[in-house]
Parts: sequence; C-alpha cells; structure tokens
Amino acid sequence: MQRLNALLSDRHVASSLHKRYPEYPRNTHELTIPTSVAPARAVVYVPDRPADAPLPPVHVNFHGGGFVLPPVELDDPLCRFLAAEAGAVVVNVDYVVAPQHPFPAPPHQAYDVVEWVAAHGGEHGWDGGLLTVGGQSAGGALAAAVARQALEKGGPSIALQILHYPPLDLVTHARDKRSVIAKPLLRPWMADIFDTSYVPDPTLRSDPLVSPPMPPTRPT
Repeated sequence: MQRLNALLSDRHVASSLHKRYPEYPRNTHELTIPTSVAPARAVVYVPDRPADAPLPPVHVNFHGGGFVLPPVELDDPLCRFLAAEAGAVVVNVDYVVAPQHPFPAPPHQAYDVVEWVAAHGGEHGWDGGLLTVGGQSAGGALAAAVARQALEKGGPSIALQILHYPPLDLVTHARDKRSVIAKPLLRPWMADIFDTSYVPDPTLRSDPLVSPPMPPTRPT
C-alpha cells in the first residue's frame, strides 16, 4: 500500500492536484517542526491579506490514509480552499505512519506539532491563540486525539475540531460497523490491515488516544 502511495506522490500527480480549483491560489512554503517522535514536515498555506492586517488564525490539518498511508499532497485542494475562504493559515502535516511508527507515536507527534504551532505563530505569520484542528478519516481521529491531549494536559486552547468521517472507535470491529451504502469504499479487510498496523495490540484500542470518545484510562 505504501509503495502504491509513493506513485501518488509522483510529481505529475502532485502537479495535477495543484491545478485543481485554480481560483484558489497556492501560496505555500515548508517547515520542519521538531517533535519528541521525529521531525515533522509540514506544508504551510498562506492566505492573501493586506500587509497591515492582524495575524490570521491557524488551522492544523492531518491527512487521511488509515494511519498507514502518507498522502499529504492529496489534501492540497482542501488546504488551498480553507486558506482562501477562511482567511486562515493552514498547516498540512506530514506525520509518521504505521507500521513503521505504530501507536502511540502518531497522536503524540500530532500533539507536539499543534503545541509548537500554538507557541510559534508570531515567528511564522499566524496567531497561535486562534487555533483549530481537523482532518479526514485517520487524520480526523488524530485531530480528536490532539484535542483530547490538550484537554487533559491543559495544553493549547483549540477553538474548533473539524473532523471528516473520522474512525473514533477502534474497539468495535470493522465487520460490526454497517454501511448505509451497498458497496462502501472501505471494506472490512482493509480496516483489518489499517487497525492492526496502527494498534497491533487489541487491548490498547480502548485507549482514548486511539478511540477518543472513550473514558479516561487514568486519572486526569
């Protein structure tokens, strides 16, 4: 799966994504954010604004991919849309993935990234006190795990979570989750691969950083 994803990261594919929705300009630069897990590459999308305008808010985006695939470029059209329409800086995070980095590495790194974004806005052109997080699929679950850590640790104030179809319950087996459509894109065998790669030990899937709606497993 990761090898197939590498094909999606080909320059030609990235270029085609950059050309989608040409009405939304692509004003980006890259950062390397230090974390306790590994340095995290991030693509930063900057909105157009007057030079004397106050610092814009910041949104941290975590891409999907079942906790296994790193298709950060696939979110390029979404990030350009958010930067243009919301007037926010968007930090699109290329986080570590399983099986090379199983749980708890991804949510810990994701939290470190958000903590860094909140603390270093003035240096990089955004207001870290006006902060939102979000993501699609696995990225949505990581965003929720970040918010959970911020709540429990008294970390950065997160104004909003934007979660698109996040897998928030890895305790319930994928075969017991019924789809409302006849032929869903994500099949149970795929979920088996993703979930087992990300959290090999099923007893850990009730951890609130894996399944964020779960009650705390330790005093907060």
